[in-house]
Amino acid sequence: MSCSLLRTGVVQVESSVNPHILHNLGAGSCLPIQSGSQCRRCGKQGSQSQSTWTPAEAWAQRSALLDLPPPADAYAGRRIPVNSDLRSAFLKLSRRLQKNSVFREWKSALRHEKRGIKRSRLRSERWRRRFADEVRKKVQLVSTIRRRA
Repeated sequence: MSCSLLRTGVVQVESSVNPHILHNLGAGSCLPIQSGSQCRRCGKQGSQSQSTWTPAEAWAQRSALLDLPPPADAYAGRRIPVNSDLRSAFLKLSRRLQKNSVFREWKSALRHEKRGIKRSRLRSERWRRRFADEVRKKVQLVSTIRRRA
C-alpha cells in the first residue's frame, strides 16, 4: 500500500489502496481513518481491516506515504550559506542554534542532573509551553472578536 505526491501536487495512489482511507495529513500525505468513522473529504466510511493494524504496520505505512529522497550528504540541512555578508550568516546560525536549543542542551550536559529533578524540570517546561500556547490562543481570540465589533 503506498501513496506518493507528484510534483504537480496530485496524489497518485496504487490500485491496491482504497483512496478513501488516505486523507487529512496535508500536502498530499494521508492518514488511515478509523473503522466506522467518516472521511472528512468524501464522507465515506472506514473499512474494518484498518482497525486491525499493529502500531508497527501503521508506522510503516505512514512512513511509506512520505516518500522522501535520502539526504545528499551528512551535512544536508545543516549548512548556512555565506555570501558577501558574514554578519547575516552569523545571525542565521545563531537563530538556528537558538531554535534547536543547542546551547541550552550543551549547558545542561556540563553537569549531571538527577532523574527526579530532570523529570520535574521537563514537566515544568512542558507546562510553561502549553500555558503560553493557551494564552497566545486566547489573545488571538480576543483580538479577532475586537476586530469584528
